[in-house]
Amino acid sequence: MRYARTICFFASDREDTLILGKCVTALAGFDQPEDFEPIERATASPQGRGDGSPACDLFALGVTLARLIDATELPEKIDPMAHVIARMTQGSFAVIAGHIKCGPPLRTLLASLLNDDPASRATIAGIRAWLDSAGAFPLPKVLAPPEVRHYLFLDHVATQPRALARLFARHIDEAREEISKGHLSRWARSGLGQTVLADEIEKLTGRPEEFARKPRPIELDAISRIYCFLDPTGPIAHRGLSLMPDGFVEALAQATMAGDAETLAIITEMVSLGLPTSALRSPIAPEPSNEISLLHEAMRNALRWKNAASGVERFLCEYDHDLPCLSPLVIDQLPLDPAAYVSALDRRLESGDNFGPRPVDRHGDAYITARLPVELRKKAMSLKNTLRDRSGDLASDLAMLSLVQEHFKSGPVPHLATWLAQRLTAAFDNVHNKERRARLITNLKNTAKAGDLKAVLDLLIDRREIQADNEEYRRAQVRYDALGEQLDAFDSGRKLRSLVTNLIGRQLGTAIGALFLAGATLFSLVGAIK
Repeated sequence: MRYARTICFFASDREDTLILGKCVTALAGFDQPEDFEPIERATASPQGRGDGSPACDLFALGVTLARLIDATELPEKIDPMAHVIARMTQGSFAVIAGHIKCGPPLRTLLASLLNDDPASRATIAGIRAWLDSAGAFPLPKVLAPPEVRHYLFLDHVATQPRALARLFARHIDEAREEISKGHLSRWARSGLGQTVLADEIEKLTGRPEEFARKPRPIELDAISRIYCFLDPTGPIAHRGLSLMPDGFVEALAQATMAGDAETLAIITEMVSLGLPTSALRSPIAPEPSNEISLLHEAMRNALRWKNAASGVERFLCEYDHDLPCLSPLVIDQLPLDPAAYVSALDRRLESGDNFGPRPVDRHGDAYITARLPVELRKKAMSLKNTLRDRSGDLASDLAMLSLVQEHFKSGPVPHLATWLAQRLTAAFDNVHNKERRARLITNLKNTAKAGDLKAVLDLLIDRREIQADNEEYRRAQVRYDALGEQLDAFDSGRKLRSLVTNLIGRQLGTAIGALFLAGATLFSLVGAIK
């Protein structure tokens, strides 16, 4: 529940869940000052520090002890950049507790707790041994940093690669210009003596002599990869966001809950570019855990798909089944299972609040799909596709919600059912019989009042009614075609009779005219003879 930042209480005598608001709990390390984080996590963004480890908690314990023992007040204004670079260069113990005056036993404990090497840091067993022996266990060896050539960048002097990584992450444009000069790989090779680091940088940017002949632009993702090379145990930085390899899921959930589209886009881009994967597999990086590597591969595969019930939402739902539904439609109620999601929609409508054109958005679709059994998941997809083709997305939402209500035994949802029924009456527009159409719409609305989504769905996809309507329409079409043929035949006969009549009339007229002409001629001849 750390993603939702909630605390839930389950009452034994009722089915409801009491949820205290989002401010009750927080992500691990979310509100912790940078000083209390070990150096490898200190530069990570608060939402991307990850769960950490007992070694991280012991480091924070060391800082707490140092603050309690130290009598001097902290300066009011301290440059965070300079402070963290000092820790990287001199060591956290020297910067945080080196000035504290205390006895050797306590100094030994502080040095062990504030060791920047997690493997050499004090353990619970070591602290118990310190307590039992009154502080008489040996001080861990702190190796002096080797003499290296300083790297000057923007008036900051870096002697450690991770310090330079911090500066590059804060000043992206200047870092791009600096890297394009070809100085970085030369410093890594000759100044630090780190050939592998220099080789990895040159694979991305080219060799220094190539820059001298022809400068080449440095892409932003190349700078992000170089950051990981310079600080292989630190966070992965991109576009101002820094996330530990085990902090991506928490950061995704946090951005999704907050509706932070910008951060969500940056995280998606980081994963899509494969930055976490390349950082974990770099020859410079320590051996990653198999779990973290598989996590990032799964995340990258999920983000390649943009259709419903996939992408960021589906990944989060699959990764953590304790995660509440993060849909904006119900996020104020934080439903903890699909049945609660359906009930939350009903309560929202009951309060008079609407939620747009559909009750199942990408979040809800991914949340429900990830929690349905495989056989029901297949059935849901089949129903959704069938109904979407015939009646649109709203009908496919009804199919999904009815399966949830039936499978998870959730109670009636009359407000949701009524809301759906009112908007699904258009599904009967294709019913040919006017009386049947009116009857089906009335039945749909009356059935919805009981809040049984399955009953509403059954009316919507009633094959008997559809077949009966189609059969009646087919018979009517046959009768119509037969009448049409008869009308065509009658019309053809009428035209024939008219044609014959006209022909006979013309012939008779000609004959009569000839007779008149002959009579006139005969009459003229008789007159002439007389």
